[in-house]
Amino acid sequence: PLWAALTVIPLHRLGVQVGGRRLARHAIAWWPPVPAPAMFAATLNSVYPFFTTTAVALFFGSLRNSPGWPGHGKRLAAGLLLGLLLLWNFSLVPLLLLCAMLALAVWAGQRRRDRLGGLPWLCLVAAEVVLGLVLVGALYTLRAGHSPLDLLAISLRAHLDIHRPYLPWLALHTWDLALFMGLPASALAVVGLWARRGAAYRQFALAVGLTLAILILSGTARGETGRVWMFLMPFILLLTAGALISSDLTVRIALTGAQVLWLLIAAIVLRTIVTGDVA
Repeated sequence: PLWAALTVIPLHRLGVQVGGRRLARHAIAWWPPVPAPAMFAATLNSVYPFFTTTAVALFFGSLRNSPGWPGHGKRLAAGLLLGLLLLWNFSLVPLLLLCAMLALAVWAGQRRRDRLGGLPWLCLVAAEVVLGLVLVGALYTLRAGHSPLDLLAISLRAHLDIHRPYLPWLALHTWDLALFMGLPASALAVVGLWARRGAAYRQFALAVGLTLAILILSGTARGETGRVWMFLMPFILLLTAGALISSDLTVRIALTGAQVLWLLIAAIVLRTIVTGDVA
């Protein structure tokens, strides 16, 4: 629970990069009533958002506001942190997809005549993150005697052995994510995808939207997306804030109340952590 609470620190930093201090304040104010961190507080999934948000804040900040050596250092640090996170849990692999989408969105946001010249920059960004990943993997291999790829192969075999019919679980995965994100926050995030804000916000919204669409439509999830994808919820919450700040005070209070009520009802109705024998 402590690590889940500390997520507001990198979330505020990322929010400032994406849309300014006002957007960041709205995002961190809505983190406590998100059901997933509260209802899965006894699991390691509540720890991941702090570290994943830190990694993305480093990476996105390096793309937008850190030219030269500071940017190179931040991207390498992000790659190292991503490597450690993947060793911790392979369910965090979608972070690599999100980072790729962020880099492509920033590159696509350049003026048309600058995009061709930006291709070497895009390749350099990828190389710096991959270098961080490779360094972590090499150190792990030297220490453990086997590579992360061996672990990944075992993990994928176990993961893909779980069979789910595509269409029913397409709906169930989406609903499970919305349920534990909170329906008010989820609905606002969809609206936030189309919010007319600055270039950084539009790039971030596009990257998050495409990442979620690919994850859901690919059918690679195997249930419990409300818990497993908790590490993506801070990024979704920034889209929620993007829709929220364009509303007047009365509407914001009403929507916040609805989100808190959703958390209370979910906590009363759903039993997410079961210990001991259940009759």
